[in-house]
Amino acid sequence: IKTKTKLSTGTVSVSSAAIEIIKERVDQIAGKNILLIGTGKFGNHIAKNLQNYLPGARISFTNRTNAKASELAKFYDAQFVHYKDLASACDKADIIITSSAASSYTVVPKFFKSLKPRLILDLSVPQNVDPAVNDLPEITVLNVDEVSSILDRTISKRKSEIPNAMKIIDDTIDSFEEWHKY
Repeated sequence: IKTKTKLSTGTVSVSSAAIEIIKERVDQIAGKNILLIGTGKFGNHIAKNLQNYLPGARISFTNRTNAKASELAKFYDAQFVHYKDLASACDKADIIITSSAASSYTVVPKFFKSLKPRLILDLSVPQNVDPAVNDLPEITVLNVDEVSSILDRTISKRKSEIPNAMKIIDDTIDSFEEWHKY
């Protein structure tokens, strides 16, 4: 079933979907600066995917608790950014991923002094990127709902493969019953 259908293709986690979006939207990932804001359990999943699927990118971690970000940066052999330096780190970054549980916006328009293309994935609930950042030139912001839409498409594609999988199962059972009769 796995080799003859597409029942197991596509991403089914938000952290994997984030990587897929980055690969689709950012050319030449090697050398790009990626800033991960938030180093909890979800941030850790994202960090693992960044390391595994985006080789050559320069990854930095920051968190409201500096010790957590420092620990994660050491574990993944990445850069640690003091939370007090968040504004300059955002301005330097090509890609920003937020996965923070902060109750207010952590990424705001005034952080961006230099004009360059940026992709921001706000995977936080509630949102951590001020909606006004969307109005800045050359910045694309996608929130968790937009990232999740990729997962919905994947699940829909997988569901469409169920009849093919069921046919393979039925054919296999028929073949087995024939074999057993002999």
